[in-house]
Amino acid sequence: MIIKSVDSYTTVANQLVDNTVPNAVILPPSYHQSPQTINPQHLNEWTEGSGIDPELALLNLQSLSGDDAIEAILYSPKITRRADGRVTDHYLNRYQHLTQGGWYCAGLNPLTGENSPWGCFKPDHPYTDPKKNKLVKYEHPPQVSTGTFFLRVTEAVWRKVATRYNLLMPDNLIVLETEHALGFWAWVLENPTIPVAIVEGAKKAAALLSFGYAAIAIPGIRNAYRAKPTRHLHPDLKLFCQPGRHFIFVYDQDAKSQTIADVKDAIVKTAELILQEGCSASVATWDLLLGKGIDDVLANHGPEQVNKIMNTAIPYKQWLQGLERQFKPQSTQKKRITPADLIARDIAEEYRSSLAFNNQSGLWMRYEADSPGVWSSESPEFIESLIYQVLTSKNIEGYGGNTYIANIVKILRHQLLIRKWKERSPSELIPFQNGVLELATGKLLPHNPGYRFTWSMPREHNILAKDWSLIDQFFNTVSKGNPQVKKLLLCFCNAVLKGRSDLQKFLHLIGPGGSGKGTFTRLLTDLIGQSNTHTSNLEEWCGNRFEAANAYQKRLVIFPDEDKKVGNLGRFKSLMGQDLLRAEEKGRKAFQYQFGGMVILSSNFPIFQGDNSSGMTRRTILVSFNHVPAPSDRRDLNRAC
Repeated sequence: MIIKSVDSYTTVANQLVDNTVPNAVILPPSYHQSPQTINPQHLNEWTEGSGIDPELALLNLQSLSGDDAIEAILYSPKITRRADGRVTDHYLNRYQHLTQGGWYCAGLNPLTGENSPWGCFKPDHPYTDPKKNKLVKYEHPPQVSTGTFFLRVTEAVWRKVATRYNLLMPDNLIVLETEHALGFWAWVLENPTIPVAIVEGAKKAAALLSFGYAAIAIPGIRNAYRAKPTRHLHPDLKLFCQPGRHFIFVYDQDAKSQTIADVKDAIVKTAELILQEGCSASVATWDLLLGKGIDDVLANHGPEQVNKIMNTAIPYKQWLQGLERQFKPQSTQKKRITPADLIARDIAEEYRSSLAFNNQSGLWMRYEADSPGVWSSESPEFIESLIYQVLTSKNIEGYGGNTYIANIVKILRHQLLIRKWKERSPSELIPFQNGVLELATGKLLPHNPGYRFTWSMPREHNILAKDWSLIDQFFNTVSKGNPQVKKLLLCFCNAVLKGRSDLQKFLHLIGPGGSGKGTFTRLLTDLIGQSNTHTSNLEEWCGNRFEAANAYQKRLVIFPDEDKKVGNLGRFKSLMGQDLLRAEEKGRKAFQYQFGGMVILSSNFPIFQGDNSSGMTRRTILVSFNHVPAPSDRRDLNRAC
């Protein structure tokens, strides 16, 4: 949804409250400045000096001077004021330099989305602290608790974050005319698989956000936690400490030994608190020659270098061990194998977009292993082989037997576990070899692992392929010109394409040999793809406990040439009744699944006459094929598909 003006926000908000737009996050509009209202020097400092997305800068940056600058900083009720409400001369004299101008940045409340009163002001003419004889580059509101920066994002930035971590954006996304995408931080909060970067200063957060990293800024390295009454995480950071969340410290690099020691101490104190919440952490490091801050690295060397730094962040425990080794004599240091949990974390970050563990089926899944845009199941032996190859590429050896690899696989399963495998419905999206067809718009979208497709059409989507005259002639023949029968068969083809298992119906074709039953079944197979079908028979399906596993992740199950009714048809009814089916393979743990495709059965004569149960009657779509064409009239429909 696009809100065309801020004035119309109230109307849309009321619609959201009335559930006209369900499940939307209701957040208030925020300021947005045009390039004409921002001092070019301030804008260039962000966009040119730090490589930040210009639209992101316009959403979060303001140029203030005069009373506006004073009011942005001196708002605390604890500040002493005169009878007329103005602050006392003590504060005016201390902050008078703000009136000469500077840039100001304040973020959002991550829960409510309201503009935060707490922000940062960088004056054009900084104040010199007489006690320290040092310039104060950044000013923060006095007499209030230190805040954090949750910056506003554009839809494009949100999409970059979603793409980086293989997640889908909300269907009901709201974007103001100002390009402010509402609800981003609430979405991050709902998705603990998204790592959060902790940086020092709003510019660093804007730099990482510009290229798809969720970054929260603090004003100083020790502001991620509070010391009194006992040391505890800043409430804003603790809010995002759901179990399994990963945090990356992206603090500035420095050459001064005392500063380095302070940074390391701050990281240790913050990381230990994060680990207590069931989260993990790593530390990003780089050569100071690349730039002091991550925004400097971005401006000097581009996003490729930033990605390299983020992808090679050192796991916290390993980083901490490195600190400890610095104080040990060289002779006492022994080469040791990297712990399995650290290796698993590195592999999880590297393969998060192409490897997952399906908790529902208990199977490992690999993206595009066999077909573009498709997740395929892999055996445990293959995953162990993959881990072995990764260890070899990292020159990790000397770990003995297979126990080390098995431990990595177990921990990796926790890292990459998908609790519910939510595959996008083919009633919305249909995957082809060359992209994903969006049925509502007719657009061909690029493949995305977030769609979780386990199947694909066996061909490329061709918008020019419109001639179906041969198939149309076949439908006219088998329906004997009856438009209702022809429409019913076409609707069933549509249901096969869209996976309409919710209809809880199966197609039963009855007719003599040569009447077109097999041709129609082959047409359906060509339509949905041989790899997406499974052929069985009633006796095998109802009597063999291993047969149901063969239909897992298939789109069409075919029962051809049935000639008799078997005993209990309960398992057959469950196939199209959206019941849970037990899938069991020899030597593997059984699991349950709900079949999401369609079923077709053919026979020469009715075979369910003795079954008068409502379950069979209401599930059957009975169509008679009783026209047998002459051999000269038969056509090969395969070349028409």
